[in-house]
Amino acid sequence: IPHAGPAAAMGAPWSDEDVGRALARRMRSVDMHLLPVLPARDVAKLTAKAQMIVSSRYHPIVFGLAAGVPCLGIWIDLYTRTKLLGALHHSDRTGDSCSLENVRQGKLVSQLQDLWKARSSVREKILAQGLRNDEDEQRRRRQLSRLVMQREPVNVLRPERLTDILPAVVDE
Repeated sequence: IPHAGPAAAMGAPWSDEDVGRALARRMRSVDMHLLPVLPARDVAKLTAKAQMIVSSRYHPIVFGLAAGVPCLGIWIDLYTRTKLLGALHHSDRTGDSCSLENVRQGKLVSQLQDLWKARSSVREKILAQGLRNDEDEQRRRRQLSRLVMQREPVNVLRPERLTDILPAVVDE
């Protein structure tokens, strides 16, 4: 499912569709159905029906995780690593990522096989973490409402998912 068209102004004279066509030409024993670039709402609906997502893009990972779909993010630089790991972290799945260098070293296939074999239990874990994230978000909204709308003092609560990351930032 392609995500974006060409962005020549950003230095990318190719689109996700172009990359998909190139990938399809290289796949010999697997049929690949390539869709055109669709509106985001349609992409989100289709992504939610997937059994597993492999992407170097942020939004397919976000759409997939929101629907409980196991995802593997492939990052090529610090920027994409930060985005993909940030998305995966919300579902406690940062291990489901792979650098382009690891892809070159042949490590992607075993990682995909492991994720595929565990996809049912991974889906359950993603959905359970999503419920915890929803609870954190509801608490945050209630506190923000009390602070802004009712001008009441609030205790700053640390979301569970942030306990082990960026302690200096979270404590500020």
